[in-house]
Amino acid sequence: MVSNFRGRRYGEHFKEMRTCEAVGCANTDSAILLMMNGVTDVSPSLGALAATHGILTAAVSRLRLRSGCREVISKMREDGVRIALVSGGIDFFLKKLWPACTEIFDRCYWNELLFAKDGWLRDVIPTKYDFQGKRLAVEQMQMEFGVAKERTLFLGKGFNDEYVVSSVGRAVTFASAPQGTRELFHARISDSDFSAILDHVYMR
Repeated sequence: MVSNFRGRRYGEHFKEMRTCEAVGCANTDSAILLMMNGVTDVSPSLGALAATHGILTAAVSRLRLRSGCREVISKMREDGVRIALVSGGIDFFLKKLWPACTEIFDRCYWNELLFAKDGWLRDVIPTKYDFQGKRLAVEQMQMEFGVAKERTLFLGKGFNDEYVVSSVGRAVTFASAPQGTRELFHARISDSDFSAILDHVYMR
């Protein structure tokens, strides 16, 4: 855990952190394990923010879920899809944008922010499931949910996703992913049509 945040700039401690960007799900019937990157369309400039609950809450107004994200994930949940979130980002933003997310997801692997009673950011509980850790999380869930690698689908767009591609049968990214990152994936979907992932989820 990282301590002594009072009065310091957020970016000093989180230069490598990003807002929550990975959402995942697993279905033992269709045998799919899915990670979704890019849940939010806009990321705040965290480096200029003081580390208080109030200021970070105000920053959430600059964020929005990708169009159709909530509906698509909820549909998969209704279809019996088990959902896990694996992210190198921060829990605070997605929890504010989608308060029910922790009820929708069976697992949430992310960095957690802790605030003092006066609202100042006090500590962060770092995730061990980023970069190479993402692959570990995927493989653990494959075993837990009984999902074979060949029947596993991953959706992401970050440079830290390269470690997990070798542990899945199919990797899908967004069209806006950086060129070097896009080359790691087997397929792409439009950034403006989140529902396109369903074609891959249900093998249409």
